[in-house]
Amino acid sequence: MFCRLKSAGRWSWLVLWVIVAVASAQSWSLRVRGTVLEIFYGAGGSTPQYAALHLDSSYFRMNYGPNSSWGTSVILMPTFWSGGRYYQGAPVSWSYRIEGSDLVLLLSGRIASLQVSLQVRLLPPRPDELLACVSASVDGSVPIDNRLGEAFKPVMLSSMRVSNTLWDAQSAYAECNNYAIPSTGWMIYPATSGRLFGLLGGSSAWQPNTPTIEVLLPQPLQITGWVTYSTNPNDDNVGFWAASSQLMRAWSYVLRAAPDRTYRLSGYITLEQYRGNVIGQPIMVELRPPGDLTPLHSETVLLQLNGYYTLYQVAPGSYDVAFQGTRWLRKIVRSVAVNGCVSGMNASLVNGDVNHDNRIDDADLLTVLFAFGRTGSALLEDLNGDGQVDDADLLIVLFNFGREGES
Repeated sequence: MFCRLKSAGRWSWLVLWVIVAVASAQSWSLRVRGTVLEIFYGAGGSTPQYAALHLDSSYFRMNYGPNSSWGTSVILMPTFWSGGRYYQGAPVSWSYRIEGSDLVLLLSGRIASLQVSLQVRLLPPRPDELLACVSASVDGSVPIDNRLGEAFKPVMLSSMRVSNTLWDAQSAYAECNNYAIPSTGWMIYPATSGRLFGLLGGSSAWQPNTPTIEVLLPQPLQITGWVTYSTNPNDDNVGFWAASSQLMRAWSYVLRAAPDRTYRLSGYITLEQYRGNVIGQPIMVELRPPGDLTPLHSETVLLQLNGYYTLYQVAPGSYDVAFQGTRWLRKIVRSVAVNGCVSGMNASLVNGDVNHDNRIDDADLLTVLFAFGRTGSALLEDLNGDGQVDDADLLIVLFNFGREGES
């Protein structure tokens, strides 16, 4: 397996092994080789390497398993422009702990006058996928230059593409759009806004099966990148990042290494017979194999204006998509093919399931009767969302009595 180092320097061949046992048969193991923290996962004689952290620069590499090569890196320390100078990469110190089956790296570093604390939570690898949750906070202050789309970058991907046949990243993407990587210059100009972006891996004459590295942000930031012309495949000449126009005090994101990119599902949820504010209403979304009751993925999304929702990081495939609210019956949209972003994934949910057992029956009627006359916000028995439990809520249960949600 080819491994291209991100920072030049002299090696000290002191090797430190740390074996981390977990309750299951599999375990994490860590080894410090020179200035690189190598991270392995497995059991017995099979413990492939899944990640590497360059302690002298904070460059972090991930792969998706034994069939994956190495490729794009993530720069964990923030990068930024200040006083006309560009700051990128800085040493970090490290420690670790185990939480359940997760490996948690605790990192600390200084860049310019900023003291940065980082946490990288690595989840146990799944077939052809590795996820890491990153959070960071900053102490100190530094003036940030006025540079649209590149002033302060909480996360940046670093990769290589020097020709159509020599590359670690074949193309870039942000939200639902794909972008060719030029030989030099801006990758997206002006910067776009989004939560999801990444560099697509694959196989080239340089090496096979480089990973797709993807970033999911909790809120939209400016996304763009820059390519420095090079003909040397040992150069990281591609930078692709999310940026803010000002210093950020804290941030977080999810990293994903896999063969392919993920996509976004979106649409509108109608909450039947509900007069309250739908913004912030939680909806449980399950992705299931077609015809199967066992979810591959479950996530709670919060509705936006007019019941709009988005579900990110949906891998290519075919799914039954199930929606269920706190007092609404489950609705399933079946055999949804995902090979790109899917919009218009709408559902209308039947009201009256107060006890959340996916049927409307005597138990729901009694719950509303016992709460009759109560007033206030966020009452579960206030089915129509008008701030009081009254005849209107009883009528909703009676109108839908006997109905069951889809399973």
